[in-house]
Parts: sequence; C-alpha cells; structure tokens
Amino acid sequence: WATALRRSRVSSLRWRLVLVSVLVAWISVAAVGVAAGRLTASRARAFLQHMPQASPQMRQMMRGMMGSPEQRFLWDLQRAIWFAAVIGLGVATVAGTVTARRITAPLSALASGARRIGRGDLSQDVPETGGDEIAEMGRAFNAMAAELRRADEARRELLAEIAHELG
Repeated sequence: WATALRRSRVSSLRWRLVLVSVLVAWISVAAVGVAAGRLTASRARAFLQHMPQASPQMRQMMRGMMGSPEQRFLWDLQRAIWFAAVIGLGVATVAGTVTARRITAPLSALASGARRIGRGDLSQDVPETGGDEIAEMGRAFNAMAAELRRADEARRELLAEIAHELG
C-alpha cells in the first residue's frame, strides 16, 4: 500500500506537469483569441464604414446578400482560434507528457534505488544522465551508495579479523 502511495505521488507530479502545460496553452490561446476578437471587430467596422469604392447603397445590398461581412469575418476568426486551441492543446499534451516523463523517470529510479538500499541491497546505483539538479541528485545518491558499500566492506573485514583473532 505504501509503495502504491509513493508511486501515485510521482504520477501526480507527472500529471500536474502535464496539466500545467495544457493550461498554459489554453490560457495563451484564450488571450490571443480575446485580443484578436476585440481588435479585429473594431478594424472590420472601420473598414466597412470607410470602404472607398462602395456607395452606401452598395454596402447595404452586400449586407443583404451575404449577411454582415463583419460578422462573417469574426465568425471565421473565432473558428480559426478554436482550431488553433485544439492544435495547441494537442501539442501541449504531447510536450507536457514527454517533459513530465523525462523529469519523473529519474525520480522514480532514485526512489526505487533508495528502497533497495533500505532493504540492504547496497549494489544499487541510479542513472546520472544530464546536467540538471535531478542528475546531481543521482550523482549524490551514487556517491552515498558507494560510501555505504565501503563502510559495509570495512565492517565485514573488521568482523573477519575479530573472528580470526578469537578463533
């Protein structure tokens, strides 16, 4: 049960990292959508009001035949923003998952190694890939394991000498 709890902590870190990536993508797309919607609405209105070639009757006739060009433009813009949001969500999910796995895999190996050393298996080393803080933890863990192995070997030699002297 305790092992499952520890694994769920690592998994929850992984999923929190993925969730943060996805939320950042959605917030970014939403901010762009709101800004683009507001800016383009005013620009489209200004363009339609100051269209040099069309007379007021021509503009009225175009609106009657096609609907409001402004509204069609804004609808197309909103669709494009939603399309970008879906693509952004997909990219953020993939990138977040890959990043989260790269961060949590060494942590899982470190936790597994610590459990093995705790059970007495002093031969356990963990990968030290990369140059970041997680790799530094791996190097520190391996140095600790090597020191424990040296101390265990010294203890065994001392016990062997004592047994030889007593025997």
